[in-house]
Amino acid sequence: LTHDAKTLDDYQNVSVLTVQYPAEGVKQPGVFKYLVRALSDAGVNLLGVFSSYSKISFVIADADAPAAYGRLTRSIHTAKTMQ
Repeated sequence: LTHDAKTLDDYQNVSVLTVQYPAEGVKQPGVFKYLVRALSDAGVNLLGVFSSYSKISFVIADADAPAAYGRLTRSIHTAKTMQ
């Protein structure tokens, strides 16, 4: 780490929003991009992202949590209706 780098523990008032999806989601290209773009379009700044086999967690400012939750909820609903 350089002296300019910040670790997550330097940030205060953050939330973690986790999206869990079925295992089939791993076989679908673009899931990660779809969710990140939805948050970006809502003006939500991502402080960190963690992913595993069937979960993606976004670290965001507490102030962005309601908008992020709402946007992801609508985006997931939209994606389900497209199937």
